[in-house]
Amino acid sequence: MRSRETKALAAVLVLGAACGAGCGSDETSCSDAVISRADPGGNFAKYATFAVPPADAYPDSLPVDVTTALLQANTSAAAELTKNGFQQVSPSENPDLSLFSLARTADQNALYWQCTGGYWYGYWGWYWDSCAYLNQVSTSIPVGTVVVGLVDPALQKIVYGGAVQGVLSCGEDQASRVDAGVTTIMSNYPYYF
Repeated sequence: MRSRETKALAAVLVLGAACGAGCGSDETSCSDAVISRADPGGNFAKYATFAVPPADAYPDSLPVDVTTALLQANTSAAAELTKNGFQQVSPSENPDLSLFSLARTADQNALYWQCTGGYWYGYWGWYWDSCAYLNQVSTSIPVGTVVVGLVDPALQKIVYGGAVQGVLSCGEDQASRVDAGVTTIMSNYPYYF
């Protein structure tokens, strides 16, 4: 399970999670930054079913507010997917997509590598390469970030995901803020029905 969480978190880093103005713990200025990203090579027209992890999938050692936020994220994501034509099935029924949710309970800084285009000189002269070299990019996922996404189990690949940053670290009414953020993420999914 730890490996899946690490892969999902790494994927969100690659998806471009960047801290917005509301990422701190300042109670007076809550601004939940919402981002979402889709796999640019994804064939989204082939997906019609999804599964949600069971409520008992989260360890008892998580703080109650984090578990509550994750369950709210799952409920909001499932409602938005169903509203847009997806059918929810049991995880044992081989769904097209599996929903996941994570929450950061501590700040994390990380590095990832991003392709940068450039020219190369070869036998035939100069030519353009869309990934001529890699740029190191640093990112931060602050405490209070809720991440939701969809995994294609057949490809073992995250095809869509997003984050609501700051939602658990400031202010009241976390349930409605998680709901609003996750609904925004899932409404940006590239629906093809």
